[in-house]
Amino acid sequence: MKEPTSPSPLIDPAERTLSADGGAVTIRLERTVWDAFDDICQREGVGSDELLAGIGRRAGNDSLAAKIDDYVTRYFKDALDRDPPARRGLSEDDGGEPVLGAATLAALDAVAQAGKK
Repeated sequence: MKEPTSPSPLIDPAERTLSADGGAVTIRLERTVWDAFDDICQREGVGSDELLAGIGRRAGNDSLAAKIDDYVTRYFKDALDRDPPARRGLSEDDGGEPVLGAATLAALDAVAQAGKK
């Protein structure tokens, strides 16, 4: 009999309590997701509770944590789609060999470090 699979554990979890629909809600996400969430709030000039309320009002039965994670991923993907030069994380050198860009290398190093904790 196959054992049920559980969701993968968070590498570097952090909990926050925010206001949502007049009450407090505690959400657990990766620290990098919270950092990205904070960056979006700053870029958009909105408070975290205001952004959370907007995300929470969207249709769907996913957990609020899943909605935030999806929103953050889609926000930055859309930003990259609008600015194609920023997508040059992987290019080729003169010999046709892949060369990782600085942003890609930094992200890979950060993931590797987080996995060692």
